[in-house]
Amino acid sequence: MKLKKKDTDVDLAFTEYLWTVIIFAQAANIWTKAIEKSIKSSNITVSQFVALQALYFNKKPMSPTHISRLLPIEVHSVTPMIDKLYRSELVTRRRSKTSRRSVDVNITEKGKELLYELGPSINELFQSVFGKLSKNDRAELERIIRQISDATADYLGANKQHLEENARILAGMIVDKPKKSADL
Repeated sequence: MKLKKKDTDVDLAFTEYLWTVIIFAQAANIWTKAIEKSIKSSNITVSQFVALQALYFNKKPMSPTHISRLLPIEVHSVTPMIDKLYRSELVTRRRSKTSRRSVDVNITEKGKELLYELGPSINELFQSVFGKLSKNDRAELERIIRQISDATADYLGANKQHLEENARILAGMIVDKPKKSADL
């Protein structure tokens, strides 16, 4: 971004914000790599892992559109991802009872078992990263991330209600723990 010399206040603010954006992006990138490492043995991607968790904790079938809202990917990219999960027998697909043009996706017992198997390595990751933060630090981090998310949603004109609904689904992932398929 090219700024005029008289815009030094804007330049300073831009530089400060840019540094924050770079740090935030680096943290998101390295976090994704850490999750990839934790699920490497499963031969699924981070997006597939999050989709499986969302299906598990939502406790009912979800549409591809709903799944896409939980992931950093577009709706048109969800269908190939679901196809791969389906071919691996980790999810089922059925025509929606409410809309003939929609599909309901649900997790299978095999998908639940995979989440159960990945639980210890994901838990180890969470403990090694977030265990180093105090409860207050984690709460402050969550507050700041929500602020960033809300401000970005405002900028994009995004539906904040969807963000809150998605946060509730994803929060279920934290509160509930996958159990062995036999216990479900």
